[in-house]
Amino acid sequence: MGAAARGCGKTGEHPCAPGGGRLLRISDVAREQQGPATNADVWPATGSTNALYTADSAICAECWLAYLAPIDRWCRSLAEPQSFRVPLPPALRAFPLPRAALPAETVMYNQLYGAGLYTESIGYWFERDDKWTKELRKYSREHGLSFDVEAGPPERQGQVLVSASCWRRG
Repeated sequence: MGAAARGCGKTGEHPCAPGGGRLLRISDVAREQQGPATNADVWPATGSTNALYTADSAICAECWLAYLAPIDRWCRSLAEPQSFRVPLPPALRAFPLPRAALPAETVMYNQLYGAGLYTESIGYWFERDDKWTKELRKYSREHGLSFDVEAGPPERQGQVLVSASCWRRG
């Protein structure tokens, strides 16, 4: 584990430091705990480990935030907004989802932590619908969220990726 990861539990930079969060190496996490329900950023639904993490990357056994060395942040991604140890802001938890059913792995909530700051977001793909996108823009504006829309790549013809995010001091 890198210096930043080794020191996080002692310096108070990691949100679970007050609770004494025990750090593990990703490779030491029990097989039954690995998967998108623990941290989809590390173990996406595809079943492989995210290439941005190494076997020696640190992960907290209390809140399951994993240390992402390339950006010097702790990260956790989940499909369920209520599953974060440090709750997501209400505006993100209540962010509107499309009326049409989406595969569970399509909607993803994300929490990044570092330097005393949380950056939190939701993102999902859906069939392009300009009226729905306008509603999402309005919701984001009314709730102080940053909002972004991206057209899908060729394999997602006719789809768009929407994301809303915010930040707060931790």
